[in-house]
Amino acid sequence: MQVSTPHRGDTTNPTKSPFQTFVDVLKEELKKDRALQDNVKQLQGDVDKLQDSETMKRARAAYERARVCVMSYPFLYTNITA
Repeated sequence: MQVSTPHRGDTTNPTKSPFQTFVDVLKEELKKDRALQDNVKQLQGDVDKLQDSETMKRARAAYERARVCVMSYPFLYTNITA
């Protein structure tokens, strides 16, 4: 029984060299990194839109009014933190 060894440049060989595997994995990870960066940029844009929305501005103003009100009456503040 004779075992044939694959020759260099033989494209029918399904196994890859360790270096080729490394290159393929590196390419895949770079694609994933680009996709992640794109998603982060999109998310940041959505967060900016949310922060600039009228609803968020009203909620922030209501929170600030409530905070000032509670701080104005120390007995309310001590009951909350106790």
